[in-house]
Amino acid sequence: NIHENKMLFNELKRQFTEDNPSWKEALISVPTSLLIKYTKKVPYSVTEEDVRSYFNNEFIKAMECKKEALCSSQMKFNVDYVFKMFKGGQMSTDEAIAQLNQHILNIIFVGENKPLECKACKKGKCKSQKCPVKKGFLSTIDVVRDFYTNQG
Repeated sequence: NIHENKMLFNELKRQFTEDNPSWKEALISVPTSLLIKYTKKVPYSVTEEDVRSYFNNEFIKAMECKKEALCSSQMKFNVDYVFKMFKGGQMSTDEAIAQLNQHILNIIFVGENKPLECKACKKGKCKSQKCPVKKGFLSTIDVVRDFYTNQG
């Protein structure tokens, strides 16, 4: 009976983590191609509650991690330093904003920080004025950092 051999979502996730222990350390989403291997290997059943529970737990873990980083003594020191420099007139409002954004960007950034590539730039034929590779950005976070610094 195929129903008796089905694997629950959490069991599938546990099995995947055992076989690929470093996937969580890379701070990326589950590599779909590897997960598909498991869906074909073992029949499984996923309920809406399984998925909801999984995403709620992942969201809570991420929020707690970011909250701890934002409340850390190093972050408090950085904010106090910027405020002190601003209050003392040694830093303009724009400089203070840029400094604070710089300190929190790595914490609040959500998404995969992957290298940028432009096929047209590689061929020397890129005509886009807004091409991030042409501007010298190497990764997604570089583009976000530029946005917060220059346009935010």
